[in-house]
Amino acid sequence: MQLLDLIETTVVGMGYELVEFETSPRARLLRVFIDRPESAQTEKSGISVEDSLPVSALDLRTDE
Repeated sequence: MQLLDLIETTVVGMGYELVEFETSPRARLLRVFIDRPESAQTEKSGISVEDSLPVSALDLRTDE
């Protein structure tokens, strides 16, 4: 499974939309940008720190 597929599947499964992701030159750092899907948008929509915490805690290491 490609990194993009793994990240997107995981983030969508958590109820968020993957906007973008970046890796550092040696792939030691992964930065994931998320949002709420349009179907879940409300007047006070957006991502909070509480939303970011479970995504930040993900362990996406693979055996590759």
